[in-house]
Amino acid sequence: MSESFYEIHQQKGKIERPFGSLQDRLIRTCIREDVRTIDDAQRVLDREVQRYNYSQVHSTTGEIPAIRFENALREGASLFRDFHMPQPYESPKDLFCLRAQRIVNPYGQISLKGLKLKLNKVKTGDLIDIKDENVSELRLWCDETLLEVFHIKIADLKGVHF
Repeated sequence: MSESFYEIHQQKGKIERPFGSLQDRLIRTCIREDVRTIDDAQRVLDREVQRYNYSQVHSTTGEIPAIRFENALREGASLFRDFHMPQPYESPKDLFCLRAQRIVNPYGQISLKGLKLKLNKVKTGDLIDIKDENVSELRLWCDETLLEVFHIKIADLKGVHF
């Protein structure tokens, strides 16, 4: 049988309670210290994160979060792993991006919202993977090979949906 709303809400609360307390503490501290600029608020946040991670004993675990994390790393009990770039990719921009595909036309071009991009080293009908990291750099791939990188004005890509 599925969990009740109350059970789900209680589980969600286990995650939200510390963040709610942190938010409440930040607001009270900013008011108490008469914070009026974003830079001052950032200093309060930095100080609070430092205190929470390195000084405060966590109410559930009974440990200081930074020490608990270091122990987990040392004991191999952490889910964090070293990041390795899988082949054939060359840049994190090829992984952490929005994606689309286009087919090369007989003129060696692909079209993206009316914008024609001429490619080298492709054949008509090749399927091109477009990996867009920030909408100003298009990374075009074919058969697991990076073909070209285009730097495009954002205005030229208005209405393109990845």
